[in-house]
Amino acid sequence: MSRIDRRRRHKEDLRIVARGIGAEVLVGAQVMAMMRVLHALVLESRDTGTVAPLMAFFTENMRAAERAAPRKAIACRMGCAHCCHAWVSARAPEVLFVKRSIPARQREGIRASIEAAYAQTGTLDAAGRAAVQAPCPLLIDNVCQAYAARPSVCRTAVSSDAAVCARAFLPGAAEEGIPTPDFYIGMRRGYSLALAAALKKADYPAFSYEYNAALRAAFDRPDAEAAWLAGEDLFAGVAVESARDPFDLPRNGRLYAEAFA
Repeated sequence: MSRIDRRRRHKEDLRIVARGIGAEVLVGAQVMAMMRVLHALVLESRDTGTVAPLMAFFTENMRAAERAAPRKAIACRMGCAHCCHAWVSARAPEVLFVKRSIPARQREGIRASIEAAYAQTGTLDAAGRAAVQAPCPLLIDNVCQAYAARPSVCRTAVSSDAAVCARAFLPGAAEEGIPTPDFYIGMRRGYSLALAAALKKADYPAFSYEYNAALRAAFDRPDAEAAWLAGEDLFAGVAVESARDPFDLPRNGRLYAEAFA
């Protein structure tokens, strides 16, 4: 493919994903276009030494998708933070973007909160975490301190019944499905897959890391962002949601192969 063809395709990809991706049924063309757009931004972030180009687009595009979401069916409100007391995982650029969003004057206080959270939950797997009710270290008075930069899994942790969430997130609670509108399930899958593909194509780890331990690793290094972008495996040893390559699944593998053919 010539440079002109690549530019033409990139322009078309931006048009395809302009309003975000999110629906009850994911459209393969949208996901593949997002894979390519995010891959180009991963390379730009590597060149500039900051995840800002990638994550600024990623978060703004998710907000664009949310504007088409069925808002009337959502029970989530400010101060409703049941899901902020559970296992959370995020990919490396998301973690680094959260750190970047915290003002310098607040970082020591947040770092202390992260250390306390890690001491309590940082070595637990998802099953062990379900037995411990502990708030996210970025949650103060039931308000997220990094709300605008929060990871995609937090953006799509949406419920149509807050009472169900209040029960389901209690330690030792019986398993109860959170009633999440299909639109947000589609969003979560689409953006997660697209970001994983972009990272994989750029030879970065595409794992989704346990959030508290990953935040601890990021806050422990003043140069965390630049070091990770330069190729250092900053999150080695942090628990991952799954060690399996999502593109081993046939449908995901076909989308990845076609996106970057």
